[in-house]
Amino acid sequence: MGENRLRVGILGTGLMAVEMAEAIRTMEHIEVCAAASRSREGADAFAGKFPHCRVYETYEALLCDPEVDLVYVASPHSHHALHAGMCIDAGKPVLVEKSFTANAAQARALLEKARQAGVFLAEAIWPRYMPMAETIRETVWSGVIGKVNAISANLGYPVTDKPRILDPERAGGALLDVGIYPLTFVSLIAGDEITGICAQAKKADTGVDLEDQIAMTIQSGGREICCNIYASVNGPSDRTGIVYGTDGYLIVGNVNNFEWMEIYDRDHRLVKRVPRPEQTQTGYVYQFEACRHALAAGLKECPQMPHHEILTMMEILDQIRRKMGVTYPFEA
Repeated sequence: MGENRLRVGILGTGLMAVEMAEAIRTMEHIEVCAAASRSREGADAFAGKFPHCRVYETYEALLCDPEVDLVYVASPHSHHALHAGMCIDAGKPVLVEKSFTANAAQARALLEKARQAGVFLAEAIWPRYMPMAETIRETVWSGVIGKVNAISANLGYPVTDKPRILDPERAGGALLDVGIYPLTFVSLIAGDEITGICAQAKKADTGVDLEDQIAMTIQSGGREICCNIYASVNGPSDRTGIVYGTDGYLIVGNVNNFEWMEIYDRDHRLVKRVPRPEQTQTGYVYQFEACRHALAAGLKECPQMPHHEILTMMEILDQIRRKMGVTYPFEA
């Protein structure tokens, strides 16, 4: 890889892979040069959308392509550990779609594999990489709303029509698919020193979680912060994140893809509205730019989502699932 160019290979050709490829082709220094599908039908469909991209019918063929500088893993959660491990074995830097793996044990093993092999490994949890993330964090801790007392965040989409969402074999359910975003919002602001978790879920007949209600307390800045999170695959929510302080509060539009921030004083008067920086390209691009810069600098992880943070988040997700009584068949 030259410092000014990154060639991406995509492992998987589903909807997420297509969305990422669409985003990448708007970029100046990054391109999708190859992709791979396990099925001829999937390979042909992807090739029809991206005719200048080499499309393979096996993942192994993709990993043997010498022109691929970074592999983006877009398979189901249940297979992230396996497929990212294949990339590491092939010596390919890899960006894994969120959630990083299905559980913390898989994450721990995968991170250790990358460390021993000296291969770059990152997680594609896109809000972590957005410029607006740092703006929100700096605003909160500037003291403009006083000391933080509590945080709430929610995210819901009507996506139960997607077979993988209801499939426990593919680590389906609300938490790993959408719940990770409001959890990330909380983590960005308050950190991860959790002192207590309560969680409950409405479940599908298959056993996966459809709606999650999570209450956490986090020790941060010498204070205990109360956090409430709602996630759903049954229907839409307003996607709002709110940070409550002693002197006011801050509202963020869309915790999945930050759109704006409003700051209110203790009398509920709007003090300031901050739109996100002009985004002529999709928000997906920032994680790929972060990988490009990290690889050019010889790093093995992205500063925006370092390995210790990846593992901590997976441990939190495991704790929540235990509270909800949600397990996957391959964990038995």
